[in-house]
Amino acid sequence: MKCIYGILNKLNGNQYVGSAKNFYDRKRRHLQYLEKNKHHSQYLQRAWNKYGSDFFMFIVLEKVADNIDLVEREQWWI
Repeated sequence: MKCIYGILNKLNGNQYVGSAKNFYDRKRRHLQYLEKNKHHSQYLQRAWNKYGSDFFMFIVLEKVADNIDLVEREQWWI
């Protein structure tokens, strides 16, 4: 599923926004990096380490039909 997604901190409402051509694969990779303490977003990694996985949820913000629109829609959500 092509989409714009968020990784939401349920405690404070902060959110990481990204885009994916395959949401389920991208979610799996985020979780792998976060669990290994090797995520590219230091802010998200620090929050994950501080609060733990129970306080985060992955949400689809918008389904996108065309790959061309992914970056434009991601920027809009950011």
